[in-house]
Amino acid sequence: MNRHNIFMLILTVSLSTAFGHSYNIQEFIMSSDSATMMNVQTAGDYVVYSKMAMQAYGYQLSTRQEFQIMQGGITIDTWNLKMNSHYVVGWSMASPGLYGYDLDARQMFLIKQIDAMPFTIVLTDRYVYWADTIDPMNPKLLGYDLITRQEFLVRENFMDYMSLKAAGNYVIWAEDALMKAYGYDTATQETFLIAENGFFDSMSTVMNDRYLIYRDMDNLYAYDLPNRQSFIVTTEDVDMMSLRLTSHFVIWKEMAMMKLWAYDLDAKQQHLITSSPTDPALLVNDNYVIWKDSGFMDLHNFSLQTLQNQDINTQSDIMMPVLSGDYLIWSYYNAETMLTLFEGYDLATEQPFTISSSSSGAAYPPAAVGDYVIWSDMVNAMPILKGAQIFKLPNDLCSDAVSITTDIPYDGTTLGSTGTDLSSCGFNDSYDVWNRYVPAAGGAVTISTDGSSFDTILSVYEGCGGKELACNDDYSLENPYSQIVLNAVKGKTYLIRIAGFDGQQGAYKLLATRGTCANPPQSDTNNDCKVDMQDLAVLAAEWLHCGKSNPADCL
Repeated sequence: MNRHNIFMLILTVSLSTAFGHSYNIQEFIMSSDSATMMNVQTAGDYVVYSKMAMQAYGYQLSTRQEFQIMQGGITIDTWNLKMNSHYVVGWSMASPGLYGYDLDARQMFLIKQIDAMPFTIVLTDRYVYWADTIDPMNPKLLGYDLITRQEFLVRENFMDYMSLKAAGNYVIWAEDALMKAYGYDTATQETFLIAENGFFDSMSTVMNDRYLIYRDMDNLYAYDLPNRQSFIVTTEDVDMMSLRLTSHFVIWKEMAMMKLWAYDLDAKQQHLITSSPTDPALLVNDNYVIWKDSGFMDLHNFSLQTLQNQDINTQSDIMMPVLSGDYLIWSYYNAETMLTLFEGYDLATEQPFTISSSSSGAAYPPAAVGDYVIWSDMVNAMPILKGAQIFKLPNDLCSDAVSITTDIPYDGTTLGSTGTDLSSCGFNDSYDVWNRYVPAAGGAVTISTDGSSFDTILSVYEGCGGKELACNDDYSLENPYSQIVLNAVKGKTYLIRIAGFDGQQGAYKLLATRGTCANPPQSDTNNDCKVDMQDLAVLAAEWLHCGKSNPADCL
């Protein structure tokens, strides 16, 4: 037996079930030492925040580990800190300079020794850019490669610090004296002209690693950065407060008619989202546009995949929600209980779920990244940070068991699963998920978990709450997988329970095959789970004819 102890800092585990999906919430404390939501940033697997002393701390969500962003007494000041999924960049007052911090390696490194904090710091996945004003007669735009740890010059006589933006390999800026906008491709070290029409509104631009969206006096433009081409998106007057950009859609509200539009930059097609007056505070990602009508203040969802609107069935007084993947998350204060409640809504299944109902006095809206939610709480009059991971499972309950088909592998997970039952052959295996199997023919059937990522416990039942028909922990001394052979009845429903030895959880593979072996012998040429004279005859025929009908073709 493989006896692994899995330790998790779980405070509460709550369960919401909705039409075949369970939303299991695992809460944990991130920091109990005067941490607040004031400077919280999230990216990838990390959260960065400050404490009362304004020192920067990091938290790795997957490992539940907190760490201080410092080394050798040098700390990064939190008020100008930038982060991506692997690095933190910022200025240090204690030891003046621009510093980087490798979140994965937990290592600080000096980018450039400078006495004054740069006016502007811009960070992409790999590069950091800033305005160097050491020589006031010749200010420079400098860049730094976070991987190679090399500094490079982008532009001399750089003046318009506020226009600086960057994404991917590109950095863009405006030059007021020339009334032009330029871009720089860091991969090719090429400077290129974007606009020279006398007016470039640098304060109303958005960009990603493919497109730059900007306006002049009359039009809203898109600039294709790799292809160095610009085109008009719309000639209407745009509410620039509403301007949003996904990977290939730009979203905006029209000023005159109050219409909300989406424009596909790849297909160069415009789509109407709504003609109703909307709040300009839009939430967008590559799949969704979340908008609120100005009249009833109800939330609506426009799918960028189907180009259709959906109503979001929640209360209408939601303030400052956040969007992460398929999840819309928000908080609201319950005056009767004096608690701040955190709720979620799955846009993919159109189902609400509860995240936490025990937080008190949260002054800031929650933050979210991936399947994680972060919020502040008060304990003994001291601020702390809490987190929760959302596990969306289609088959956590027996009544929601997912069907499998003979000879077709099923990939699932037990991570975040709940349960109270125990199997007859397992040990501490209450965390379970369920699959359903209805054989199309009677006879021997082998059900196995070969290839799973943990020590599985496999059991089969007549029905939910019914009799256990078979149970297996490890069918071989060589691996921790489980296997059961059933004398199956055609058309009968079998409920299959997958759990882990001693509470283990992870990704599992489930396969039902005809016959009494899950892994046929290598020489079983006719797939009857045994090697006999019939296999030898097939082998001899292929040997003499090399698999071809004409023996002469074998020469």
